[in-house]
Amino acid sequence: MLHRKDRRLTQKSKVCERHFEEQDIVTYFKHVVKGQEVLIPRGNWKLVPGALPRLFPGLPEHISKPRTTTCTRKSPKKRNEIGLEASAESASCSSGSCGEASLSLGDSLGAVGITPPPSTSATNSSGVCLNELVTVPLPSRDWKLELIVDECSGQTCGVFFDRRLVAGELKRFFGIVRSFNGDDDHPTIIQFSQIYRLLSLFTPVRNAVKGNCSGPAEGVLVSIHESLAEKAKAAAELKLAVEAKLDKKLLGMVCTEDVCCDERDHGYQKAGAHEMVVYYLAGYVHKKITKTITCEECCSLLTASPDQFNSEETQLNQRRLTELRSFKPGCLREASFRLYALIKEVEEVVHDTLETSAVFGDIFWMVLDRLHATALPAIGCNEHHEFLTAKIIKCYCLMRMHFSRKKNRELLVTEKVQNARKKAKLL
Repeated sequence: MLHRKDRRLTQKSKVCERHFEEQDIVTYFKHVVKGQEVLIPRGNWKLVPGALPRLFPGLPEHISKPRTTTCTRKSPKKRNEIGLEASAESASCSSGSCGEASLSLGDSLGAVGITPPPSTSATNSSGVCLNELVTVPLPSRDWKLELIVDECSGQTCGVFFDRRLVAGELKRFFGIVRSFNGDDDHPTIIQFSQIYRLLSLFTPVRNAVKGNCSGPAEGVLVSIHESLAEKAKAAAELKLAVEAKLDKKLLGMVCTEDVCCDERDHGYQKAGAHEMVVYYLAGYVHKKITKTITCEECCSLLTASPDQFNSEETQLNQRRLTELRSFKPGCLREASFRLYALIKEVEEVVHDTLETSAVFGDIFWMVLDRLHATALPAIGCNEHHEFLTAKIIKCYCLMRMHFSRKKNRELLVTEKVQNARKKAKLL
C-alpha cells in the first residue's frame, strides 16, 4: 500500500493506477478449474503486496533533476545508524523471507532521479532489499528516506520524499496569517482570505533606487509641478499678509495702562461653571504661551504663585474644575490673577459677538474690532507687555473660533437630521 508523508492510507483507500505498472495491478481473479487457469475480471482492482508507484508523468524537473554540486557530499553518520537498525530489523530476510521484502524499485527510483544500488540479492536481479535503501545515492540533499511500519501488514516500508514538498513552509505561512486574527486561532475561510488580502495590501513596497532608463522630463508633469508650486507660493504669501494684518491690529488694541485686577472687584468668591471653564482655558493658554517666550519675568507674571492659593482671602474658587481635571496634583497649569482677568474680558467680548451676530466670513475681524474698543488689561514686563498681551489675545481668539466652528457644524448636522426625520414622517 502506498504511504504518503501527510496521510496514512488504509485498505479502503484508493490510488491512481497511472502511477503503477501493469504487473503491480491485479485486475483478474485467478481460479484453477480441471487443471486450467480461469481469469475472472475484478470489479475493484488491487495492488500486489509491496507495490510502489514507478510512473511519474507530471513530475517537475526541479524535483526529478539532480543538482550539480562540485563538492562531494559525505554520507551523514545518522544515515549509517539508520542502516544498522534497518539491517537488524530485516535480519529475517537472509533466512528466506528476503524475497517478500524485496522491492522492485529500479524503475520507480530512476523516474525521480534516484540511482538504485547494485543488487546483492539472489532472489531478483532488479530487487532492492530494505537494508540496501539506506545506501541509495539521493539526487540532492532535499531528498530524504524515512522508514514506516505498515499498520495493516506489519512490514517496514521505505519512503523517499522531497523536503520541499513537506508542509513546513506552508505551516509557517498559515501560522503567520492566523496570528493576525487575534484570540481566534481557527479563522474561517472568509476570515483567512480577508486577513491575507489586508496583509498583502499593507505590505511596504521599497522604492527603486536606480533605474535602467533615462530621458527628458514630460512637459505635462513639469507644467503641473510648476502650477502647484505657484499655488503654494501664493497661499503662503496670502497667509503671511493676513498674519501681518492681524499682528498690527492686535498691537494697536493693547492698553498700556495697568487695569486693576483685584480679585475682590470681580467677585471671585462667587464663581460659577462659566468662570471655572474660563480659568481652565486660561491654564491652557498659559501652557501654549510659555513655550514661546524666554523672559523669566513674563513667565512669573503668567504663573500663579503659591501664596495666592494658601491665603483664604485670595483663594480662587475657579480652580475647582482644574483640580478635578488633573489626575494628580499640579499636573495642569495654574494661571495668575492677571492672566485670568485678561482672558475673562476677552471671553465676554467674544461670547457677546458670537451670540448676537450671524455667522459669516468676517466675524473674526468683527470680534477684533470690538476688542479694540474695549479697555483690556496689559500683562507682562515693561519691555514685552505689548507683544505678550497681543500674543495671548491672538491665541485665545483662534482657539475660541475653532470651538465655535465645531459647535456650528454639529448644529448644522443636527438640523439636517431633524429635517430628514420630518420628511420621513411625511412620506
